[in-house]
Amino acid sequence: MTTKFDIAFVLDDSGSISSSDFTKMRDECKQLSDRFTENDRLALFMFASSVSKLTSFTDKDTFAECLSSYRRTNGMTVLYSGINSATTEFKNYSTDASRIMIVVTDGYNNQSGASSATVINNAIEENVIIYCVGVGSVNSTVLKNISESTGGCYYYINQFSQLNGIFENIIFETDLYKDSDGDGLSDYHEKMIAAGKMHTGSGEALRLCTTMNYLSSDSDGDGLADSEEVEIRKIPNSENYYCYMVSNPCVVDTDCDSYNDYVEEYIGSSPVSKINKIEQTESSTSGYSVKWSDWQELIEEHAWNYIHNAVEADIYSKNVGIQLETPISVGRIDVLRLATNEVWDVKPPSYVYEPNRSKGIAQVSRYVNAIGGKIGGLYIKGSSFEIGDYKVQYSNMNNGLIVYSFKKKQPDEVPVPVPAPETEKDDNYVYVPQYQPAQEIQFWGTVAAVLIVGGTIAEDVITGGGGIADDAASFYLAYRLMFGL
Repeated sequence: MTTKFDIAFVLDDSGSISSSDFTKMRDECKQLSDRFTENDRLALFMFASSVSKLTSFTDKDTFAECLSSYRRTNGMTVLYSGINSATTEFKNYSTDASRIMIVVTDGYNNQSGASSATVINNAIEENVIIYCVGVGSVNSTVLKNISESTGGCYYYINQFSQLNGIFENIIFETDLYKDSDGDGLSDYHEKMIAAGKMHTGSGEALRLCTTMNYLSSDSDGDGLADSEEVEIRKIPNSENYYCYMVSNPCVVDTDCDSYNDYVEEYIGSSPVSKINKIEQTESSTSGYSVKWSDWQELIEEHAWNYIHNAVEADIYSKNVGIQLETPISVGRIDVLRLATNEVWDVKPPSYVYEPNRSKGIAQVSRYVNAIGGKIGGLYIKGSSFEIGDYKVQYSNMNNGLIVYSFKKKQPDEVPVPVPAPETEKDDNYVYVPQYQPAQEIQFWGTVAAVLIVGGTIAEDVITGGGGIADDAASFYLAYRLMFGL
């Protein structure tokens, strides 16, 4: 799949097509051409007794002008020569676009020296996908064979007024070969998902992905490409496909656990389960045990990539000729060695294991293909360092992945205070044991003491100080009752 099309229109101008029917065909082709994007290129061929190339691959506006200004020639039907001429044009016009040919005819090939087998072989060799439209009295067997042999479809209609509906189908079908947003999913499948017409492996329709956008590689903006959240898989022993959902491409947090799908996929937790854990807790690269709790604090502080960035910085400081975070057409290269065009991607421990390991290697391969580079070798050595509260180690896996692990440092132990030894007593010191009454006795002793003190004061007031002589004894007794001394 590519992000653009090269489309050749091969149209019948033989004498069997009336002026009104030709006008209908021309107008429908102009409307169809307007459906393509600015990145697409269109070519135009007419055939009757001979083939006329009106324009090589050009923008859709120029194509429309050429089609409008064409003056008919009429004549026989050199159908095969028309298709071969367009195929040759594809060969001479080499681009990375998907190659589509649309053929419209109302009759049999009655003059070309070429055969249908030659037409098919030439098209297959140039990776041209042919869609034939037969109108009225045509050889449907031959046209169907040409279309299906090259990966296209054959459509039959009775009259040219039905072309509009057929062209709608062709637009829809050709989306199988186009990936406008470059996310790895065809426009066709993304549109089918958004329309709720794709099913899971269990046969259930996908109805929560209506915002799937074939023009955006990350429909929900969570940092994961749509193709990383859903996969299109073929049903065994069938021509049908189903959708395997890793996480919802239209929801930032699929399992509603407050953690972004991208972060969960990155660290190895499940984006579709609220039970947050990491399946593989032990990193073979360092022996550090990296668990969900190790990540949680970083995630909640929006610093889940804190360690990742620190590893990149350490690599940069210890290796000559390294460039970090290099933007390219299909993403951003973490580590690039400029002298050799070697590519590495920095990943957490989850990428030691499947399925993340394969995903990581595939990502590196995409970067390598995009820049014509190569997978990073052993130039970068593993190392370790400390940053903030963390100890970090990383290793070069020799497959383009540099995998790190980390652990939080233990806080320094706080010494337990030891009381100072008791000083020696004076020679005349006499030890008096202290009695600590039970709680219940102490409570009632306190009550009695309060009553004694209160009564003593009341007596002094009533007698005008007459009972003051025994106050000291009363207060001493109250003191003993309260404190047990």
